[in-house]
Amino acid sequence: QRRVRGETQAHMQRPSPTSMTSFLMATHMMALVACADVQPNPGADVQDFDECDRQCRFNLSFYDRRIHGQRVSRSWLIPDSLGTWCQCNQTTAQATVQVPRISHKPWDPDFWCGNFTTDLVCVLPLRPGSPPDTLTIGDAANRSIMHCGRCGACSTMHDLEVLWATRHDITTNMTACAAKFAMPKLFGGRPDLGELVGCLRASGIDFTQDGAAWPEEVRGWRPTCMDCWTDNIMCDSVQCKTNPGCIEKFFDPTNTGAYAGCLKCDENKCGPEFIRCAGANRRSTGITSDIARPGEQLCKHGWYSNRTS
Repeated sequence: QRRVRGETQAHMQRPSPTSMTSFLMATHMMALVACADVQPNPGADVQDFDECDRQCRFNLSFYDRRIHGQRVSRSWLIPDSLGTWCQCNQTTAQATVQVPRISHKPWDPDFWCGNFTTDLVCVLPLRPGSPPDTLTIGDAANRSIMHCGRCGACSTMHDLEVLWATRHDITTNMTACAAKFAMPKLFGGRPDLGELVGCLRASGIDFTQDGAAWPEEVRGWRPTCMDCWTDNIMCDSVQCKTNPGCIEKFFDPTNTGAYAGCLKCDENKCGPEFIRCAGANRRSTGITSDIARPGEQLCKHGWYSNRTS
């Protein structure tokens, strides 16, 4: 076994950030290959971070959680842990559909995203217990506006309060929970959705799980606000797994505030699905958060617009 003495150690140079990132990427990729054939515990670990579920819902019926997908080989349409296609199964239809496992997602112009110019807003319901309403800004003159853009699963006052209360540290805390969830199992990671939710709630990120933003008759099969956030974490685990900035988050989840690296990958790859699911996020509610954003992306009509404390 090689020993490095003190006098030799003094002449050794610290690895550069570039070489360290390259090492982390190589190690991460080897772990992914090593774990490819590891069978997850039934009922505990998610399969392929539910990528095919999300892909099938995006293509067939975005908010229908009864739709599920299975990763398959395009040639034989049989289960394949390395397949590039998804076979979609709907409880409301007999036929199955095949869609690519990875595809570009455009921004939905009805939500506060993309070019940030929609004239739709989400307002508080007139009756307690009812879901919020989506109106044009002109029709919302006498209503209490929650956020810019169409309503979604996070368009409840509780979820807005969580966004406000965690505005200074949600990125770091959520990244720490996500790293434990998405880290390769070879290094001790555990893709257990229940543990992920528990980690988030323990950090004060206790988004609703009752579907309160939806009409009562569809709450059993539409996403909750917590679903939107955990789906986003799982999307990042697939779409950004080779991004150097995201790999570094396994070792240091601290948020620098810069819109770059892992945050930029999340925005470009998983942002369109997230905002369409959630409706409400920090920018759409007018919250200046722990991520540097252009001023024009901040909703001027949101519940927290112009509020500093």
